[in-house]
Amino acid sequence: MKIDTFLDKLSASILSQSGIDLSNCIIVLPNKRAKIFLLESLKNQLETTSFAPTIISIEDFIQEISGCRSMDSIELLFEFYEVYLSVTDKSKQQSFDEFATWAKIAIQDFNEIDRYLLDSNHVFSYLKDIEALKRWNLEPAKTTKLIDSHLEFWSKLPLYYESFYNHLLTKGIGYQGILYREAVKKLASFTTTITNQIYFAGFNALNQAEERIFKHLANENKAKIYWDIDEVFLNDSYHDAGLFIRKFKK
Repeated sequence: MKIDTFLDKLSASILSQSGIDLSNCIIVLPNKRAKIFLLESLKNQLETTSFAPTIISIEDFIQEISGCRSMDSIELLFEFYEVYLSVTDKSKQQSFDEFATWAKIAIQDFNEIDRYLLDSNHVFSYLKDIEALKRWNLEPAKTTKLIDSHLEFWSKLPLYYESFYNHLLTKGIGYQGILYREAVKKLASFTTTITNQIYFAGFNALNQAEERIFKHLANENKAKIYWDIDEVFLNDSYHDAGLFIRKFKK
């Protein structure tokens, strides 16, 4: 059989392992789309009848480790508004329409902070200082209520973030970043429960949380990693597209 695609090579590599039991394997892919093609590739290369492995996306895998359920953007917005009202003075509360204009962006920022395991206090302090410098004026008399209100908003972001995070966690729900951060926190205990062989396949660049999870499970001999990368990117130290994979190889 001619083997050309990454999924074909992945199937061949897994099936070539001595004593492999596909039903005891978990294959984690970047998304759900490749599942049907991987199953087809495995079927074409199998010489005997076998139960299929469990094939899931990285998001589903992270959700399983974290113990939290992922929510859609609309649900998150309403949950955030509930938190916003609970921590904001009544005289300064905005209508939902006004709130939604900035809350969607704030949730995206919260998500990135958590996916990359950043210190939220450092990030918000840095952003607040940038906003203050943008509006710095040698003539204090020119400071307006609008500017004061804008800076006050930036100073409240850490409170919004922390309150929102804890609110969602209490309910066992969250945006993607919360699931990633919580998965990293629970990684050690999750590792002790693993009875399957895990394969991470088809990845290239990873966020900080994914990198931490992959490295930990590989070091504990609980997982193997199959990178989807062309050899030229791996060997050419000047090619930008190979930056992440060269870092992981090193």
